[in-house]
Amino acid sequence: MLRNSIGKNINIQLNPQQEKIANHIDGPALCLACPGSGKTTTLLIRTYNLIANRGIPANKILSMTFSRAAAKDMESRFKKFFGSHIKINFSTIHAFAYRVLRQVYSKIYSNDFQLIELDGKKISILKNIYQHFNKSFINDDKLEELETSISFIKNLCIPVENYKDYHIKIPNFLEIFYAYESYKKRNYFIDFDDMLTLTLDIFKTYPKVLNYYQNKYSYIQIDEAQDTSKVQHEIIKLLAKKHNNIFMVCDDDQSLYRFRGADPSFLTKECHQIWSNIKIYFMEQNYRSTKNIVSISNKCIIHNKNRYPKKMFTNNLSKRSVKVVHVNSSQEQIEYVIKQIKGLENYNDTAILFYKNISAIPFIDGLNRNGIKFYMRDHRNSFFRNFAVRDIINFFKVAINPSDMNSFYDIYHKTNAFISKKMIEHALKNIKKDIFDSLLSYPALNPKQKSRIRDLKGKFLILATKTPDEAIHYIKNAMGYEKRLADYCEKFGYNLTNIHHILDTLSYIGSKTSKLYTFIDRLTQIEDIMHQAQYNKNDNAITLSTLHSSKGLEFKNVFLIDIIEGQLPSQFAIDQAEEEGFFDDLEEERRLFYVGMTRAKEYLDIITFKHIPSRFINEILNSEYNKKLFVGSKVHHPLFGQGYIKKITDSTITIKFDKAGIKQLDKQIIINKNLLKLC
Repeated sequence: MLRNSIGKNINIQLNPQQEKIANHIDGPALCLACPGSGKTTTLLIRTYNLIANRGIPANKILSMTFSRAAAKDMESRFKKFFGSHIKINFSTIHAFAYRVLRQVYSKIYSNDFQLIELDGKKISILKNIYQHFNKSFINDDKLEELETSISFIKNLCIPVENYKDYHIKIPNFLEIFYAYESYKKRNYFIDFDDMLTLTLDIFKTYPKVLNYYQNKYSYIQIDEAQDTSKVQHEIIKLLAKKHNNIFMVCDDDQSLYRFRGADPSFLTKECHQIWSNIKIYFMEQNYRSTKNIVSISNKCIIHNKNRYPKKMFTNNLSKRSVKVVHVNSSQEQIEYVIKQIKGLENYNDTAILFYKNISAIPFIDGLNRNGIKFYMRDHRNSFFRNFAVRDIINFFKVAINPSDMNSFYDIYHKTNAFISKKMIEHALKNIKKDIFDSLLSYPALNPKQKSRIRDLKGKFLILATKTPDEAIHYIKNAMGYEKRLADYCEKFGYNLTNIHHILDTLSYIGSKTSKLYTFIDRLTQIEDIMHQAQYNKNDNAITLSTLHSSKGLEFKNVFLIDIIEGQLPSQFAIDQAEEEGFFDDLEEERRLFYVGMTRAKEYLDIITFKHIPSRFINEILNSEYNKKLFVGSKVHHPLFGQGYIKKITDSTITIKFDKAGIKQLDKQIIINKNLLKLC
């Protein structure tokens, strides 16, 4: 048996599900692997089985995965298990497509291509095109959105004319898209997405090229198949068509890249239409996490409808129950996590996970102030380049130095003082003691305009006397920034909720500094600290990571932070579900929550806010209460004391308290606020 012949070599005992998968040889197969189930190891054993026991030449096997890191990991682990004498082609799908283009592009197009991503060429071109069509500069946030939108259209293989159906709100997007594609074509540039679309076009247009690669690789393996996009699936489909030996390993419950064109419905629906005889395998045993964590993770993901029904299980023992911690504020959240971390011995095996990078900023400040080292792979945080952050800094700079015309120039239109561009241009040419005196020298001012400028000068003088957190509140309210912000977000398509989150983060950092200039210095320090954090890996450092980047990782201790309604799930996903009956985004964000929980091996703390707990919290707590609370349970309530449950309905829990008597309590409030403790 395979279990014995290979297990002896690498000291791995396959379970019955893994053995079936490793023994699959011919025909299409889909392996659905739960978190921590050993999917990559099983795929590598299957690869060795094809070569050593079935006589298939190694160069006939093409193994592809989602990222370069994953491909390198597969290659390294294969060499560790089976030696370096067997040469296997492990690569990303992009790398495979690149090899195809290097071989045939110049023959087809009579010229060699260049990658437009090199030397910042792509960014420069997109900025120029955006400015041409919109008559304004594009900021970093909008540039990232533009790049993502172009990539999404190409990966999903949809007509660009339908872009509005996919909530793309870039002004003049269609014209920008065509201009960008035209520039590349004229100059023989390609980008990373073109590697895929051009390879697919070549396979469809030139049968001899496709036939060459079909004959070259008679066995095709795809790891992390849930993350592949429509265009990648089309390439794979054509490659596998001749021999029909396609082997996909994935977990539809961990599909996290809809914004890149990945769609789990390919696995749940379309692949059955392409390969009617496809075999479905399951890997449901989790070797990573305790029973507590596996149980609550199952209770989360079961709420998704577009998935294969799986029942993850583990033989690991139970340890401490998963903690759902309700806090009143960001400050309390940070204090709780830091207190828990200080009690740990090994920081390397601990992670703080979050949905958006902005959640890391106050934690970086807090960890640094408490002398706790951390590692952060993604140190290029767009937070510091966000327009709202720059606006607050510029307000502070003008308050510190009223003659700082450069800073004032960037915010004058957001001061609610109705200052025109002509007034600003006059002030630049007629410099007085400060900005406001320069503005007041403009000859065409009427009395109302003069009054507004003097009023604005007075507000900046007041601003200079305030602490940073007080100053941010004053800017938002007394100086009219809040109103201007709403108009600005609506005009340029920014999410106002996200901007408020940024301002709240600035207020938190401001509460830890006493002067406006020390606040500005502290932001610079935090950015530097983040940059240095990329070198702290395995140096007794806490890992800070987005949920997306945490996939494939595991830690003894995990803290999931900011699990609140409007952030996870996002307000966009909530609106899509509740207003339009479209649940794909909500299900993806539930998968993100599930991935975060299943990174934990032994201890998992989920932190939410008392006033806005995420619906995902309510889902798992509902499941826990349904399991633990029953008629006759002895419980303790913080207000009414001890008692026992007399009755449970869908909406209420009736309790007879020792001192307070019988009380009928709202079940949802009990769950949301975690009010009942079992005695």
